[in-house]
Amino acid sequence: MVVASAVEDRGEGIYVRKWNHGFIDLPEIKNQRAPSLSSEEVGAIVAATERQYGMLCALLAGTGMRIGEELGLEVDKHITDDHTTTKVRQSATPG
Repeated sequence: MVVASAVEDRGEGIYVRKWNHGFIDLPEIKNQRAPSLSSEEVGAIVAATERQYGMLCALLAGTGMRIGEELGLEVDKHITDDHTTTKVRQSATPG
């Protein structure tokens, strides 16, 4: 996806690829399970935890960030002055 997103000034792809999925033996994914929580479930989790951990749970659920990304956040570095945008620039875990 990253390679395909590279375009020139006129919007034409720079690294055009056409993959042969049969040749590379791409597996077929069946019955994929993508669990998610309802807003009521998230609310119950937040209400049942200590205050700072409830905020962490709400932030994880609301942003979709990984735990390492959230633990690496620093308010003065990664949250804009108007508190509307979070920019992930580091992680608390290696990699």
